Amino acid sequence: MNKALDFLTSHIGTEITKSPSPFGNWLGGTIISAEAGEVVREFIVRSDMLNPLGTLHGGVTAAMMDDVLGMTVYSLNQPNVQVTVNLNVDYFLPARAGDVLRVKGEVVRDGRRLINAFVNVYNEDERLVARGTSNLMKSEMPVR
Repeated sequence: MNKALDFLTSHIGTEITKSPSPFGNWLGGTIISAEAGEVVREFIVRSDMLNPLGTLHGGVTAAMMDDVLGMTVYSLNQPNVQVTVNLNVDYFLPARAGDVLRVKGEVVRDGRRLINAFVNVYNEDERLVARGTSNLMKSEMPVR
C-alpha cells in the first residue's frame, strides 16, 4: 500500500491550496497525474511571478521544478523526508502571464542515501521551456 501515492492521486485535477508548504500554496498548480516516481503538475503563470522583462522569473521556474520533484519523491512513499541537495536548471524559452506550464518530475534512481531525478517544463505547445536535474538526500526526519 502506497499512502503517499493514494493521497496524490486523490487530488488529481485539484488546485494545490492546502499543501504543508506555504510556498507550495503560493505557487498553486494542479496535479495532472501521479504514479510512483512520476508526477505531472500544471501551473498558470501569474503576474506576480514575472521578472522586470515581463517573463516568468527563473527563480519561480526553479521553485516549480523543486516543488514537483518534492511531490515526485513523496510518491515513492518513503518513511523519511527527502531534502534537495542540488537543482541544476537549463532555461530554453520564456513564459508570460497567462501561460500554462506542465511540469513533469521523474525519479531516475532511488539509491540508499540519494535519489536522482529530472524535471521538464513544457508550454502549451509542448515545447521545452526548462529542464532540470536534482539529487535529494534521505534525511533522518520521519514523514508526518
